[in-house]
Amino acid sequence: MQRVIHTRVIAVAVSAGQPAKPALVVRIADKVTAPRTAAGYAIAIGPLPEHVPEFARRLANRRRTRADTSRRRAARQSMMSA
Repeated sequence: MQRVIHTRVIAVAVSAGQPAKPALVVRIADKVTAPRTAAGYAIAIGPLPEHVPEFARRLANRRRTRADTSRRRAARQSMMSA
């Protein structure tokens, strides 16, 4: 995705010579906010966003106990060895 964007948009914009007319998609995104937002989300987050692993999540409404800490440590070690 990044290579296509670079080849078709950025490389054309920074190449020497005459000023290039922006691609149709770029002109539309300049006028309408929704395509800009969708493109930003697609590039930044992607189709398969990663979630925080269980061992890295904060405990919301309770104090952390020694058992919680050892469980988190075991989960972290199993992720590191996988």
